[in-house]
Amino acid sequence: MPFHSKNLTNRGIVFIQKDRLEYFDEIQQRVIHFVFQPDTIQDLEIVDKDRLNLQVKSLVETNKIAPANLLFIIADTIIFEKTFPFTPNDNKDLEIQKFLENIPFEHVSYKVFTGQKDYKVLAINKELFEALEFSFETLGFRLLAMIPQLSLGEAFRMSQSLNSDNVKYILSHFDLL
Repeated sequence: MPFHSKNLTNRGIVFIQKDRLEYFDEIQQRVIHFVFQPDTIQDLEIVDKDRLNLQVKSLVETNKIAPANLLFIIADTIIFEKTFPFTPNDNKDLEIQKFLENIPFEHVSYKVFTGQKDYKVLAINKELFEALEFSFETLGFRLLAMIPQLSLGEAFRMSQSLNSDNVKYILSHFDLL
């Protein structure tokens, strides 16, 4: 069972990409890179959960990272996305289901964003994110939210890594995000 600390004041950002994650928190004040090993995570699929837990533990211990409230940011490049126009005879649930069935993962997590003229479906590999969440939570971290990169706005939409500008923006809007 994951360990939960109720009084965490440290805030951390985990930017998850296809082949790595980047970590930043208020105490460390630097970006720490963690490359996914092919025997742990490959093509966004979990190969070995236990090995992932050990590698995240090693990352935390080696870098002396204190537990933090975390915000997972999912890179646009690993999100399956489709926009559907509203039509008069639209069966929204059926259209979404057809889209989700074509995503190459056994378990998918998705969110629907409804606009005025269309709706957008964003989907990810649920197992990958649950495994990463579990790995951090067992070390005393707490995931507060998981958001797509696109929710940071156009200025950060094309960003391939955490940098001082997007870290500053994310931390100043942490509670809102």
